[in-house]
Formats: sequence, structure tokens, C-alpha cells
Amino acid sequence: MPNSERVSLKQLRYFARIMECGSISSASHNLNIAQTALGLQVRALEASLGVTLLIRHPRGVSPTVEGKIVYSAAVDILASVNKMVVSVNLQSSSKPRDIWIGLSKNIVSAIGASAIVLQDEYIPGVRLHIMEGFRSTLVHDVIEGDLDWAMIPEASEIEGCHSVPIFSQSIRLICKPGSELSPGPVTMKKVLNGNLVLGSQGQVIPTLLSQAAMKLGLEYNIAFEVEAAETQIQLILNENVWGLLPSSRVEEWIKQGLLEAHDIIDPPLEAISYFVTRLQDPIGTHDLPILEFIDMLMDNHKLKNPNRGWKQLTKMVALLD
Repeated sequence: MPNSERVSLKQLRYFARIMECGSISSASHNLNIAQTALGLQVRALEASLGVTLLIRHPRGVSPTVEGKIVYSAAVDILASVNKMVVSVNLQSSSKPRDIWIGLSKNIVSAIGASAIVLQDEYIPGVRLHIMEGFRSTLVHDVIEGDLDWAMIPEASEIEGCHSVPIFSQSIRLICKPGSELSPGPVTMKKVLNGNLVLGSQGQVIPTLLSQAAMKLGLEYNIAFEVEAAETQIQLILNENVWGLLPSSRVEEWIKQGLLEAHDIIDPPLEAISYFVTRLQDPIGTHDLPILEFIDMLMDNHKLKNPNRGWKQLTKMVALLD
């Protein structure tokens, strides 16, 4: 008969690690414990629950239906316990923990103000320092250790760093109301036929546009090339040009009726943003409340994409010892 009182956190953590590693031998190496001892913990968990959790085969293990249920619950339980421990430690600490996090300008415009205003309420004992900058600068600062983390676009492969895709932003065509454009989406071909103001070469959006144009076999005209989005916006307001930006960058102008945003189709432009850390400074369980706070901010601003890696990132932290 199942006996839930005999289920321990150690058993759940060990079982979850086996699921993550795909075999008992890999998990034992990862946990630095004997394979026999790990197997005994799993069998004890199965005995307490009265079910078989794993199917053993030559290449490793695979979960039963019950095993999948237990794994999902174990991740949630371990995350809750870690959050409780960290929150208690932070509350009892007299000295706040400083975290330096770099955000690209697009992300700052979306969540930067909320992070500053709400941090005392949601992550007491932590002081977030938000640094705004261009992608190349923030990557350099993470590698040099001047920043703990960064959230930046198109950072899938950076030497010396670990990158996890966390959300995507649709790039939209920005123009003045009353332009020649009809309401609704605009095709990429139409975008490429317009007079454009873009960021400097090497920035994310010009690179994405160049790739799209190359696939379509089309050329395009750059009327102005400027680095700062604020300057791009002023040119869109005062000149006969279109811009390409996330709508979060021009939200206030759109509300005031000074600008309008059109979705781009055939193909759309999507900038994927990544959570970046140094390989030698991995995130740990003590970081989980901060990650969940950032997760809440992204959710509030409709930035979170469940198909990206943020959930995998927080899950990975929850399984750490």
C-alpha cells in the first residue's frame, strides 16, 4: 500500500536527476554517489508509492506513465522547497545581495522599469542593478565578470558563455499614420520596397532583414542608418521613412496616435532573446527567486514564449543540490 510519509526529498531529487540524465549510471556520476546506492533510493521510492517508475533497458531507463507523473511533481516540489529556503535566507540576511544584469535596449523598454519598481516586493534581500547596452558590450561585460547575467538578442553561441533562449519578440514595421500602407499586415516584399531607417550593420534587426532579403532574392534601400532606436523613431516621425522595431520600443507613440505598427508576414521577422551567463559562474538554487521574478515580469509584458528555454532553465536550477 502506498505510503507518502516515507517519500523523501532526497529520493525525489535523485529520481529527477535520473530522468534528466537518461540513465542511472550517468546520474550517479553526476551526483557523485555510487550507482548501487542510487538504485536503492529509486527502489525505495517505488516501494513507498507502490508503483514502478522506471523501465530499465540496455541504453538506460525510460519512465512509466507513473514515472512521468512523479517527475513532473518532483520538479515542482523541489522548486518550491528551494524557493522557501532561499527566501528565508534572504529575509534573514542583513546585507542585500547585489546582482548586476545587463539588458538590451529592447528588453529594458519592456521590463526594465518594472524590475526596478517591484524588486523590493518580490525579491527582498536582493538588489538588482540594471545595465542597459548594446549586445556586443553586454556580452563582453558578462565574459569579463562585470555583469552576472545578461538578457540579449541572438546570442545562441558565445564562447565561454552558457545561453538559453527565453522569449521572442516580433519585429514590426513602424510608420506614421496616414502612410500609403493599408491597415493590417505588410509583406516582407512591401517592406523591402520602402525607404527604411535601420540600425547600424551588425545589429540584430539589420542582420535579420538582410537574411530575409537574401532568401527572397531582393534588394532594399536604406535611407538612414543610425545606431540608437530613439534617433530612428525621430526620423520616422519627421521624415518619409519606415522603421523596423519591436512595438514595445514605440508603445507610447502608438498610444498617442503618432505612430502605428504593422505585423510583417511572408516571412515574419522574429528576434530571439537569450539568458546568458559565464560558464565558470553557473546559476544555482539561490538564484531561483530572481529567475522567477524575471519570469513574472516577462509574463506580465507578454514576452514569455513556452516553446523557448526559460522553463528548462528554471527546471534545471530546481534540480540542483
